[in-house]
Amino acid sequence: MIEAVSKEEGVRVIRAGFGRVLLDVTFQCSAPIYWFRFTAGHRGPVLNNGTIFFVDAGAGPFAVTARHVLEGFRSAVTANGTTLCEIGGEAFDPSENRIDEDSSADIATFRIEPTILARLKRVPHQNPRAWPPKPPEEGKGIFFGGYPGRHRVERPGVIQWGFAGGLEVAATVRADRLSIQFSREDWVPQQSLQPPQVGEPWGGVSGGPVFAVVQNSVVSWRLAGVATEFNSTFEILFASPLSRVQPDGTITRDLRA
Repeated sequence: MIEAVSKEEGVRVIRAGFGRVLLDVTFQCSAPIYWFRFTAGHRGPVLNNGTIFFVDAGAGPFAVTARHVLEGFRSAVTANGTTLCEIGGEAFDPSENRIDEDSSADIATFRIEPTILARLKRVPHQNPRAWPPKPPEEGKGIFFGGYPGRHRVERPGVIQWGFAGGLEVAATVRADRLSIQFSREDWVPQQSLQPPQVGEPWGGVSGGPVFAVVQNSVVSWRLAGVATEFNSTFEILFASPLSRVQPDGTITRDLRA
């Protein structure tokens, strides 16, 4: 029988650096995706951004984000044809590289070249268990991360991105949706990653990876979903499970729809 870790022991482990280890998992497989206008030989400011992450489920790497992030780029292109997209400083055309998308799940997948990943210094996450990954369990640990737009700093020719993330528990788990309620009374602030202000918007984290913590004889983790929405009033992060995403990035359709 595996005994549950006490709250006190969990806090001690997180303060010792394990929390940073988990958030580094999300950082190493993700990057900001953003778009801007390029007119008369000049690059304009970033119009909007989301988060995109990289997975290798056994059939080669592909990228995942929320579908509404893709829709945001499409709308910007429709409004102005000079709109271009980048991932972490690398040119990327979401329309040309799209593999699949699903509006009900709010998930979109894309081809991603290994050369781009190498230049980004990012490594696709390889799930330790069979694909597709199982959703988390209610009341069990979960962690996530992404690139909030409000942390972005732009200077001529340079964009700096602030990464933000957290460790929480899965509040509700359904076949089509996960929710993560921020419980600030249980947070363990760390010097290198301070908590956001109450009610602070997390726009830009959409599309980021969500992982489930697995406690067996050793503590491990598995990919659990993609962040799709944050309610800043109630401080609830919503995510979609990856249960219908196939190893090649295609998405099976929900027969109930």
